[in-house]
Amino acid sequence: YLITSNYKYPFLEKKEACIGPCDTDPKARGKGIYPFMINHIVNKNNDLTCYLFVRKDNKSSIRGVEKAGFEISKKRIRDTKIFHRFVYAK
Repeated sequence: YLITSNYKYPFLEKKEACIGPCDTDPKARGKGIYPFMINHIVNKNNDLTCYLFVRKDNKSSIRGVEKAGFEISKKRIRDTKIFHRFVYAK
């Protein structure tokens, strides 16, 4: 999903979007599908700053978003729904 309105995340500003939630079928994991797909979404929406929220204990997702070129965002977000998550931006 690509969420561009502030319906779910009121901290999103114009030209910002959130990708997710994302899930890869267990049989398809380890094949680079996750980084490929999130890059595809970003490239199709290159006028937006895209964010991903990744649980701090989800090492495979962290590897995937970093492989896709996302970096931990400096944006300050105060939202209890994402309290125990890293925020990545690209």
